[in-house]
Amino acid sequence: MSRPKLITLLIFVTGTAACCLFDTTWSPFWPPIVALLVIVATRHALFGLLAGGLAGAVILTGGNPALAVWSLFADHLAPSLQGPWKQGAIVFTLVLGGFAAVLEAGGGFHTLLLRVARPGRDRARQMESAAAVLGLLCFFDGLANSLVVGRVGRDLADQSGVARVKLAYIADSTSSAVACVALVSTWIAFQLSMIGEAYALAGRDVNPYTVFLASMPYNFYCWFTLVMMFVAIRRRYHPGPMQRFVNAVAPASAPPLKVAPGGDITSALVPLGVLLASFFVFFVVLGSPRPILPLGRDKLAAAFGSEAGPLVLVLAGLTATAVAVALFPRQ
Repeated sequence: MSRPKLITLLIFVTGTAACCLFDTTWSPFWPPIVALLVIVATRHALFGLLAGGLAGAVILTGGNPALAVWSLFADHLAPSLQGPWKQGAIVFTLVLGGFAAVLEAGGGFHTLLLRVARPGRDRARQMESAAAVLGLLCFFDGLANSLVVGRVGRDLADQSGVARVKLAYIADSTSSAVACVALVSTWIAFQLSMIGEAYALAGRDVNPYTVFLASMPYNFYCWFTLVMMFVAIRRRYHPGPMQRFVNAVAPASAPPLKVAPGGDITSALVPLGVLLASFFVFFVVLGSPRPILPLGRDKLAAAFGSEAGPLVLVLAGLTATAVAVALFPRQ
């Protein structure tokens, strides 16, 4: 075991034991502290979250480690996984994680970024605009959005005279903001599970997706974040200390990056289109009243108000993933 991991383990054991033996005021803060320490030491978010949860369970059980492990899974994790919306959100998130990996490995995003950021008078602005467009296309997952925009645009940003701080700002602005207002994404699946649970606790039977659609215009943070990002790109505005980093980057004169073999744009755009199309098609087929045709406004409203949401999310993700695999470059 490496030294950081050993130190983290010792801190976890001693701190949790202290919380169990002494009635301290900082006991409620100890589980998140443990989670952060383990994440920093192991660089694995899942390990950190489990360690934080275990620390809290040990405190709740009065210092009984065996009972804490059982309580963590039986009393806390298992109940939180009940319900079709929560289970569908977990499966959908796993499916879209593989979907994002296939799209990135296919090289289509890289080629798209290079075509949008064509050499011109203001090469830095074009590169920033291309990164923003790529962020809008990666609507299906906020974390995958940041990873794709950051990894694909990093080298091209260096050659275009764009500070990595500015690229990070664009990647962050197009990640959670886009995923929160997209019609289908992993974050929306999580929101739907929370909406359904909240209304169930209130004793009301509603469709989470219709509630989410009604709330979209009031998601001011996401809309303002996207508007601010495009203003910052268009007007060359660099808020806060960002200007210092931008000034430190000299305009680049190196030629654009060469596209790796097999980087076909269709291998990225077509699966994204299939993801959206299959989402609507499955909702209509599985949720609308019979007979489906003729399809009118009332039937569409009934389809999106049905309980087919969790199954629709999973089927749409699987269909888009299958198309992405089929279009993956042979090279």
